[in-house]
Amino acid sequence: MASESFANAGFVTISDGVYYKDRRGVAESTSPNGTNAQTMPPPQVVLIFGWMGAQLRHLNNYTRSYDKLYPNATQVLVRSEAHFWWMSARAKRRQLQSIADVLNSLGCLPLPKDDFSHATSNEAKLQHPRILTHVFSNGGAMQCAALGKLFATNRSGPSISPLAVSAIVLDSCPSGATFNSIRRAFTAAVPSPAVRYLAIVFSYGLHLFHSLFWVLSGKQIDRLEVLKRDLFNPHVLPWMDSKTPRLYIYSRGDAVIPWTQVEEHVNASKENGLNVHSELFQDSQHVAHMRANPERYWRAVIDVWERAFTRSIEN
Repeated sequence: MASESFANAGFVTISDGVYYKDRRGVAESTSPNGTNAQTMPPPQVVLIFGWMGAQLRHLNNYTRSYDKLYPNATQVLVRSEAHFWWMSARAKRRQLQSIADVLNSLGCLPLPKDDFSHATSNEAKLQHPRILTHVFSNGGAMQCAALGKLFATNRSGPSISPLAVSAIVLDSCPSGATFNSIRRAFTAAVPSPAVRYLAIVFSYGLHLFHSLFWVLSGKQIDRLEVLKRDLFNPHVLPWMDSKTPRLYIYSRGDAVIPWTQVEEHVNASKENGLNVHSELFQDSQHVAHMRANPERYWRAVIDVWERAFTRSIEN
């Protein structure tokens, strides 16, 4: 039923867990149909990475908001499932290939079409692509970073033209790997008590496996610590650089991702010379900040996009 309503909203499934709404044929509007009028050109593409286990009906709250805010923006939505955590790097790249193909077909990447095995013609390359990326929780951030690594394996040289306009929103992420954060991440989206119990057992097993592996091999495979380092990369996605505005949205009331860990990443990102902005809520739960205060939430998103365009003009 959720997939049917998503199709009715204009989305098509392009691969497992990846959905696409093409708005290229819609005439460019001078201002969005949201409650906040803007003077800056809207993004041409909104790329959304959902949180682990997020249902389509929950993600649809964000896609509908983007429909109102930026009605001319093509949307690409990526769902995050638990099995992505233990997939090999090659399997991750294979799963995310369809996103690269779509972005290439939209003309967002400065790549010849032969660089991706399934890519379509890139004749309509955007000279100055405008891309807004919206990432939810560690699950979405991990897929975002994996997509960036996919691009890195397919080309070399500079990431993209400095005339590209981009911004990224990091909602409820990142955090380090504590047992409680892993357990809560795997059980937060599970409605059934029986299945939740199995998820808790699984999280215990995963934590035990990691601990034994570190002891026996002497190698750390702390994926969340790797993720935090990946997000420090100015070119985590090929259209980003150190000046790309980054908005962290997080809350003291988040029981899954400790706000202090997000704030540590915010401060470290600033120290690394990244263009960082933050919005700290007080009582909202994990990935529920928009529901707690939608006006404040979307105002922050609009502001970070306007900073991106202002920065491109200044360059």
